[in-house]
Amino acid sequence: MTQVIDERKDPTPIAGAGKLKASVDFDILDNGTAQATLTLVDAAGLPATLPTGSTLSVPPWVSSSTALVVTPAADGMSALLAPAVPPVLVTDATITIGPATLTNADGSTVTIPAIVSQGIDIIGGGPAGFQVSL
Repeated sequence: MTQVIDERKDPTPIAGAGKLKASVDFDILDNGTAQATLTLVDAAGLPATLPTGSTLSVPPWVSSSTALVVTPAADGMSALLAPAVPPVLVTDATITIGPATLTNADGSTVTIPAIVSQGIDIIGGGPAGFQVSL
């Protein structure tokens, strides 16, 4: 399942700038991982690219729960999501990505606001053995 987050509050049109779109899986097995990816989109939600000569700062990624570990890529445009070790089941953890700063070739800047994912659950996998309680 994929979610799209689009929470840009200032729809001011700027050439090549736009919203960020985050795609993440909602459920992660307690022994699994998921890849989250950011892409730039324009004011209409269509894919966009950075204007020639512009740069985008590396957006921070922050988990709302210690049960969900977020390891961003060096460029900040993707991250590996994984359960904590040892795993803890959690419901509706979120990740906050951003804000980021787009610096245009002429030196002007645009702040792309932070976005927050919808809930992400760390869930148990299928049975893999027995446990004895005494």
